[in-house]
Amino acid sequence: MSPDGNHLALRVAAKDSLARLVVLDLKTLVPKDVASFREGDVGYFDWVNDSRLVFKLSPRLQGVLLSMSRWRWSGVNKVPRLASR
Repeated sequence: MSPDGNHLALRVAAKDSLARLVVLDLKTLVPKDVASFREGDVGYFDWVNDSRLVFKLSPRLQGVLLSMSRWRWSGVNKVPRLASR
């Protein structure tokens, strides 16, 4: 749920399809597909603030963090891998 409680982000996949990211407006109950890719599933996601989400794609684009603001693309960042012990 967004920090302001107005939106709910969901990872959604139909049978035999890749997971996509959907944002549900909790006032109108209208869902909006905000991210789907042929390259892989939407994996981990989290809210940065009331209108910004960050998420990762798996498995093909591991190490890349994507972000969107007001459900429009705002950035792609490489995430450094941490050395395992």
